[in-house]
Amino acid sequence: EDRQALKCQATKNGKTITKDIDLKTRYVEAKAMAHKDHYMFTCSMYNFDRQPVPTYWTNSAGKYYYPTKEEVDTATVETMTDVWNSKAGMGVISLKYKSMAITADLVYTCKVDVTVPTKQTISTVATIDHITVAVPSSKVYVHTGESVTITATFSGLAADYSNDIVWSIGEAKYTKAKGAEGITVETAFKDNSVTTKLIITNYRLGDKDVIVMVDRKDVSPAGAKTTLHVDQFDITFDNAYSTSSGSDVSVTCLVKNNKADPDSITITGPTASAFTSTQKTGASNAGSFKKVSADGTMECAVKYGSYEAKVERKIELISITVSDQKWDTAGTALFTATISECSFNLVSDINWYIDNKKLTTGITNSYKTGQKVESILVVKGVQSDGTVKIKVGSDHAGSGSATKALEYYYMSIGKVRVIKDSSATITCKLESYKGTKMTKLEVTATDGTTNKNNVI
Repeated sequence: EDRQALKCQATKNGKTITKDIDLKTRYVEAKAMAHKDHYMFTCSMYNFDRQPVPTYWTNSAGKYYYPTKEEVDTATVETMTDVWNSKAGMGVISLKYKSMAITADLVYTCKVDVTVPTKQTISTVATIDHITVAVPSSKVYVHTGESVTITATFSGLAADYSNDIVWSIGEAKYTKAKGAEGITVETAFKDNSVTTKLIITNYRLGDKDVIVMVDRKDVSPAGAKTTLHVDQFDITFDNAYSTSSGSDVSVTCLVKNNKADPDSITITGPTASAFTSTQKTGASNAGSFKKVSADGTMECAVKYGSYEAKVERKIELISITVSDQKWDTAGTALFTATISECSFNLVSDINWYIDNKKLTTGITNSYKTGQKVESILVVKGVQSDGTVKIKVGSDHAGSGSATKALEYYYMSIGKVRVIKDSSATITCKLESYKGTKMTKLEVTATDGTTNKNNVI
């Protein structure tokens, strides 16, 4: 408190007189602030009844600097004429340090000599705190959708600056007191150092520069900030399938959207099926598991320094059957595929093709009980023969497939005019049909009767 309230009471002839007395505490406050090209030290005096003389600065070596005369000749230090407000009992004396190149704390002491009520020197210290910042690496790597922790340590601190640490990503700023959804800041102060962590869950911000700093004006270098770069990368590692037990199953693990190649890409799988790498690049590893005879789990591990991202996928032995082509009344071809012996819902890995052209419409997939998936393909506007293929799996791993012929044919019927109660010959043709399973054609009259006895 810089002031206290006292009461003075006097009693005479039974009458009491009370008078409030405002007792002010005399004190001195020194501050240090970094500017663009110099440091400024200010010394403020409060609640003095007269201007104290002398008021001066001393450096860490005990050298004196007066407002009107320096004890030592220096081109670095410049004192300013002091300012005094006698009415308010306040004064300010400043010292300007004209160089930013410091390698240790810059400390100046403001001293005020007073004689009333007793002779004494009031002093206070102002410090530009020279601190250092260290990070494990300026490059931070994270797999899309995973958590990332970015760490920095500020050392040589005069105090605990935990509440002054600010992390920035673009225009967004995060502190210990204010984070965001999925983003938090942690700090720990020990032995004049603060270790801070920016923790982001489900990282999907893309490649970003991340800045961390001590947001104070009395530290050097300014803010003691450092910039880290986050490289977000993707991993393509797909489920692998086979329709033949005991055969080799190929797999590929591919790192994409990365600025730098990882230190390693490792694929592991069922112990009974060893992985053999046949082709490696800086961003991929491809090979096969030998003689796979059972379902299993495989993993791709991507390492950047101490950071490791892992993706787990399935190796699945399946069987695929496809029905013969069927036509509905609208003239649309329909195929039904059944994938059996699947231990999980693999509908996202199903693709249909006609003559190797991937289809995106007319597909309905459903997971059935009993480890079975049913996939129905409806083909509209068929104009020619072709081959229909269903494929389970991707181009980056082993897959299972089955094919069926797509047959294009159509029917035509001639128009005739006939006299009432007389006979007529009507010709119905099946055009462009190359199959062998058609046994007969029937002509149905518009009244619903069928000329069954006269089909030729």
